[in-house]
Amino acid sequence: MCSTDIILGAYYYRPISENFDVIVNGQFQSALADVPDTVGTVAYLSPGATAQLLPQLHVFGFVQVPVYSNLDGYQLFPRFTVSVGLSYAFGSG
Repeated sequence: MCSTDIILGAYYYRPISENFDVIVNGQFQSALADVPDTVGTVAYLSPGATAQLLPQLHVFGFVQVPVYSNLDGYQLFPRFTVSVGLSYAFGSG
């Protein structure tokens, strides 16, 4: 048997200066097919920021924090996750 998930999300982005931006992402994930020890519902909030290093190079980072969870059975579940990365825009502006 397999599990089917539904994932819904929303994203907010706002520049706060010439070189810095703020991002917030919300995500809801829930299993639709009941399989023992693999189903549950989780809602996350992910605040973060980006900064321009060069004209086409940005660094970004965000923290994903669960704000609601209802999990069945024994499941590994992080208290939070941290992501950091680089973004490069190819081509001329």
